Amino acid sequence: MKLKELDKLPKGFLETDSRHLVNLFDGPTLIHLKGEQEPPLFVSILLHGNEISGVLAVQKFLKHFEGAVLPRSISLLVGNVLAAAEGYRHLDGQPDYNRIWAGGESEEEKLAAEVVSIMKEKKIFASIDIHNNTGKNPHYTCVNILHKKSIYLGGMFSDTMIYFTEPHQVLGMAFSRLGASTIIECGLPGSVDGVEKVAQMLIDIMELEDFPVNHNVKVYKSFARIKVPEQSIVSFDEDNSDCDFCFITDFDEYNFTKIKKGTVLFKRPKGDLKLSIIDDIGKDISDDILSYEGERVVLKKDIIPSMFTKDIRVIHQDCLGYLLYPIEY
Repeated sequence: MKLKELDKLPKGFLETDSRHLVNLFDGPTLIHLKGEQEPPLFVSILLHGNEISGVLAVQKFLKHFEGAVLPRSISLLVGNVLAAAEGYRHLDGQPDYNRIWAGGESEEEKLAAEVVSIMKEKKIFASIDIHNNTGKNPHYTCVNILHKKSIYLGGMFSDTMIYFTEPHQVLGMAFSRLGASTIIECGLPGSVDGVEKVAQMLIDIMELEDFPVNHNVKVYKSFARIKVPEQSIVSFDEDNSDCDFCFITDFDEYNFTKIKKGTVLFKRPKGDLKLSIIDDIGKDISDDILSYEGERVVLKKDIIPSMFTKDIRVIHQDCLGYLLYPIEY
């Protein structure tokens, strides 16, 4: 696998939907577009092939400046176009393209290291990695280092922010070491309000010369993620008895809300498998949080979840969701 670099957009990019970008790119591609100011803004899209809002927002942003010189240079990373062609997060046999940024010997990890090296030399103005959720969440951003400039940058999109250090292999972690960096989570794939909001943020950033302090952002720390056993059967039909884990139908409505101690979070009709809740140091803390009472699984303490999803493929490829607590910064 070889990284391609371009100094202009391929013909038809602004009109091509994410499933057909494979006709313009045969793999990850870094596009450098010259603007009036340096250093460049770095933007990454399609690290997950099913998260299409980044493509739509960048197209809308670039159309805004069509026929004019960009106020600031931009370097655009177009990620997993092969998975995008199928509408998947990543294809079977592929690594997750947002878990390859901490070094390593695979082709994908070497490509990621090359992208970081190129952008380190260019001395980025800021980094924005655009994502979607597969479950219902408010618009929010993430940072990997509690840096004032990164908090301001994320606050341009949403006043809700998650600070996390695991998984540490994400692009945001690598680019946090280069300058102001945020990860944007702009709702469900293709949602119009998310696309428009990201596009406007990119337009606004073009005019910035620095990032002032923002004290109006509510920051949560992500401290654990919830995993299901690899071969388990998951359902969101509350009457389904032929599954290992049966969650309530509106499971993802709980995101960013406090779920009280004593709540029945899900049932186990077969009664044998258990969830894993893994903290930032790799310890399973599920016994501290969940009580298994026959078929019922009850919360031992209040929790605040994020990224709860009902997408079965994503649940198995990544996780069921994350747990948070609010912090001061």
